[in-house]
Amino acid sequence: MPTEKSQGKRMSERTVRVLVALAGALLTGLAGQLALSKIGGSLVYLSYDFPFLFNPRETVRDVRIVYLDELDGETLDRRVQAKLLDKLGEAGAKAVVYDLIFDRPWDDPAVDREFAEAILRFRGVDKDWNPIPGKTTRHVVLACGRKEIRQAGAIGEQLIPPTDELLAAADDFGLVALVHDKKFTVRELTTGTRDEPSMTWKAAVLMGTPLVEGERIARRWIRYIGRPVYPGEEKKGVVTAVPSISAGDVLNEDASGLLRDKIVVVGAKPGIVGAAAGQDLFATPYKRIDVRGDLPLTSGVEIQAMTLANLLDGNWITRSAGPFEHWMIVIGGVLLGAGFTLLRPMHAVVSAVSVVLLFAAAGTWTQFVKGVWFPWSVSAFAQVPVALVWGGTSRFYVERMFRVQLDEEQRQLRDAFAKYVSPQMLDMLTVEGFNIKTGGEKVEAAVIFTDLANFTNMCERVGDPERIVATLNEYFERTTAHIFEHDGVVIKFIGDAILAVWGAPLKDPDSALKAARAGLKLSQDATLEIEGV
Repeated sequence: MPTEKSQGKRMSERTVRVLVALAGALLTGLAGQLALSKIGGSLVYLSYDFPFLFNPRETVRDVRIVYLDELDGETLDRRVQAKLLDKLGEAGAKAVVYDLIFDRPWDDPAVDREFAEAILRFRGVDKDWNPIPGKTTRHVVLACGRKEIRQAGAIGEQLIPPTDELLAAADDFGLVALVHDKKFTVRELTTGTRDEPSMTWKAAVLMGTPLVEGERIARRWIRYIGRPVYPGEEKKGVVTAVPSISAGDVLNEDASGLLRDKIVVVGAKPGIVGAAAGQDLFATPYKRIDVRGDLPLTSGVEIQAMTLANLLDGNWITRSAGPFEHWMIVIGGVLLGAGFTLLRPMHAVVSAVSVVLLFAAAGTWTQFVKGVWFPWSVSAFAQVPVALVWGGTSRFYVERMFRVQLDEEQRQLRDAFAKYVSPQMLDMLTVEGFNIKTGGEKVEAAVIFTDLANFTNMCERVGDPERIVATLNEYFERTTAHIFEHDGVVIKFIGDAILAVWGAPLKDPDSALKAARAGLKLSQDATLEIEGV
């Protein structure tokens, strides 16, 4: 039976393992909460970016882009803009959204007047706001910028609206800014500030989309449709997510096949540099997950067009609620942090890979099907590694610590059992860990009981305890040697007697007698030796 000391050691081991599991849960939970904060922003957004890796190749339905290029040597000549707007009307475009800020009057007032009249014509009215016979009612939305102002220690923003003349001719204007991170990656769908809607929001409302103004400032995330076009793919006929055409082609060709019944976003061609246009290039989730490494940046015009397409279709992405995310981290900390301490290293690695794949699959499915993304990458790439390292390291040290104790315990048990069992049986017991249980087991066995004849009288005649003990020890050693030789087990020593047992009927029935005779021979020799003194 296990000793109280060994039971205490096993109890201590269970306690240590429980404490290690609790520590793993706490450490994994803290790692998740830390990654979920601003410190882990890049890791959090990986869960938003990753699913786009599996986006199918498709195009938006109702939005097209017209890029402004070098037209007659003047990039943004408003006389050219007036002609372009007329051509867009002839092509059948049903609305035009300008991703350009016309905040300063043209040097020649007649140019602005011509542009304003073109806006009115596109909308289906003349300069006196009378409906033009045969003209369809269309819409024009202009862009509005904003700038930061500091006054008397306070920080605020000031709108940069279009000129009064152009604003009076258009349907409306809206903010044009995009929200991006430090790497100029645009993920969030901008709908303006609390006071001023974005131009894409106003354009969608003008087109009859059932958007609720009271829900406008709720955070939304862009559902990037289709896949980006890599350099050289356009020559192979690959269509971009938002089909586009240059302003020069619109002026010189019939673009009705591309633009009819579409909403056209007009903006500067990517790479045009100037005081009015600027670089206007941004990264998207595709840039982050770009395997080839040669994906170009995306123009601000294309992102505005994608945002408008999301609003028109009511097809954007939302983020999971804060309480859900924190509970996910807490539950993940408990299950991963504590669970990995129970697994062997290989099983832990396989489980870790499986958990990461499961998170990625669940996150991709949820984003595509439900339109919701949650920061599963925090659990997959922060909590799982922490739990895996903690589980493997702690298990190694716990097992090493208690293995030393177990080895010492087994050494003591082996020394104790060496006096009662054969070396072969001792090896077997050591391998099986001395797992002795109460209750016994019913088996067929052979038993031997020996003692020294007239031992009491012999002790009285000799009268020397040291010589008696030496004689008994020699007797015990020779007798047990014969018992062990036949795989017997010494049950106990009783004074001058030995009780031994074999766990099965003996193959050699005389083996017990041999052991007994050896003991008897020894007793006779010892008796003669003592009596001769």
